[in-house]
Amino acid sequence: MKTKFRLALTHLPVLALSSAFTLVSCSSIGVRGNDDNEPISVMITGVHHLGGNFNIGEFYIDDNYGSNVGRNGGGGSHFCCAALPRRWRPGLTATVSWSVNDWSNVVRSEIDVGNYKSLAFQDYIATVPIEKYDEVGDLYSHFFPNGKVRLVSSNFPITSSQHPIQRNDSSAAKLATNGVKAEEK
Repeated sequence: MKTKFRLALTHLPVLALSSAFTLVSCSSIGVRGNDDNEPISVMITGVHHLGGNFNIGEFYIDDNYGSNVGRNGGGGSHFCCAALPRRWRPGLTATVSWSVNDWSNVVRSEIDVGNYKSLAFQDYIATVPIEKYDEVGDLYSHFFPNGKVRLVSSNFPITSSQHPIQRNDSSAAKLATNGVKAEEK
């Protein structure tokens, strides 16, 4: 598969190290020539609510790279960057693309020698509303089972009781946008 989603897993450590030292250029999310909405540069963070057998291999928010969201659920790594308007407005959206890796049926002996064929992948894409915020903060992409995603801007980390989406909220996926499975190329 030749898409921007599919990175060889053997390159992930190098990619993670290089992303720690390299700033990716910021692009404006939903800010398209409207002078009334001053864009603010924000970090992006991925969080998944998929369980321990899954990770998000990589994700993008309007072409801004978000990297790997580990099997522990993520939420601790921040990547530079995207831009959000200082004030939220109705109709604010972003395109999210992501790759879900399913580790539940891997053959450990194959993985140990660098053969990742038993690791299942599924790529998704969705145009997602950015949920209403009173004050612009980092942009969190929350991934849910069955190819669902939500985008929230928050100044509170996912460990805070004030973060808009709590890890143990079983109803959080009900408000998520359904992604479409990306076609293999």
